[in-house]
Amino acid sequence: MGDNLEPAGATPLQAGAILSSKTLAELSMILTWAIARDNKLARQPEPGVEPTASSLEPHNEPDQGQLWQPGQIPFEPALLQAITRHRLEIILEPHLQELGWPAAVVRNLRQAAKQQRLRSLALLAAGIDCSDRLRAEGIRCLLFKGPALALQTTGDSSARGSGDVDLLVDPGALAEAVAALEAIGFTRLRGNFPRDLHSRWGRYGRWAGYELSMRRGGIWLDLHWALNNVRSPLPRFEAIWAEHQTLNANGKSLDTLSQLHAFLHACAHAAKDEWMTLRHLVDIERLAREIPAEDRPLLRQSKAVRLSCAVAYHSLANPVLLEYTNPINRNCRKAIAKAQWNQLRQPRARATLPWQPKHWLGALGHTLLLARSPQDWLRTVACFTVPPATFNDPITGKDRNLSEMIRARLDKMVDKLSQWRQGGSAEAVRGDSRRAIPSP
Repeated sequence: MGDNLEPAGATPLQAGAILSSKTLAELSMILTWAIARDNKLARQPEPGVEPTASSLEPHNEPDQGQLWQPGQIPFEPALLQAITRHRLEIILEPHLQELGWPAAVVRNLRQAAKQQRLRSLALLAAGIDCSDRLRAEGIRCLLFKGPALALQTTGDSSARGSGDVDLLVDPGALAEAVAALEAIGFTRLRGNFPRDLHSRWGRYGRWAGYELSMRRGGIWLDLHWALNNVRSPLPRFEAIWAEHQTLNANGKSLDTLSQLHAFLHACAHAAKDEWMTLRHLVDIERLAREIPAEDRPLLRQSKAVRLSCAVAYHSLANPVLLEYTNPINRNCRKAIAKAQWNQLRQPRARATLPWQPKHWLGALGHTLLLARSPQDWLRTVACFTVPPATFNDPITGKDRNLSEMIRARLDKMVDKLSQWRQGGSAEAVRGDSRRAIPSP
């Protein structure tokens, strides 16, 4: 659960509130300019060091002459709100002085970026603590997303912002991994996942889901045994482990996904979330630049890659993304339109609205379209219809038997339908497992 640290003057988007298309377009132009600046500066040789051929090689970045330049767009409070909404404080922080914005705004954004960097360092320390413990138990694991992805793409583990610790473990050692993490203070959440991982419900949850949540103080941990519920387009754990990358994090070794697998995951993750956050598109752009040119055409075979790179190109305008996609393709145009709808609204906008069958069916249909195997289709329908969280009581933390599960699920559906008909509060029907109670 990433902290949403808001600079002074920014107000969070309330349910139903949206950014304007003009504000989103201006933010995209500013972000495109900042990324192009970062790319150019990253290739500048250090004083006294001769430039290499690779440092002089074009990276297909947007033409600086065609980009928005500082001073062309005056500062408006809506821009601050959009930066906060899309979690871009750290990405824009190095360029704030050039933007020419009011000193108070620059100061507050820098303070927010500093707080997120400190939070990222705490996440990195917790992640290394977790991976060290699992390795000591002989359990293979990889840190990914968050600080690991920031370190992989920028060389700075705090350059992406705060969030959760994401840990991928050997699926065959999930129960042992949970026990090892509990031994260092992490607790599982009530109402989040079946308690007994070897029971019938536990086996169903491991098949239908791909992560469970744990918590230690203010640190949230997502423990994964797969990268996504739509698994067929993504590599399995053995292939991931065989090609994993080891990074140096302040003298500590950090095992993470290879750049190729990180790119595939970033595209799949953004597609799953319907491209709602610009920060996720920055991840895709950063990784796309590092994939060898000869590998890029083959990656176009992945639907998640094609759609996510089309959305990223629309927002960030880096031509290198065109090597993975064709934005004028009909499906890509539909993805771009869906992305814009989500980017204008608060995260998980549909989840904050009264439950409606069309929203449920729309999310189900979107996920099914990303899948390509019958098993993924079946898994998706099962997870949407009977999510693994249904098998654990959110009050007692005990696993439910079959009759209790059916009763709880029916009660949930009746409540949702009642709320839909009455147009009542969506928060009461959201059922967000992130709000589950940590088990004692």
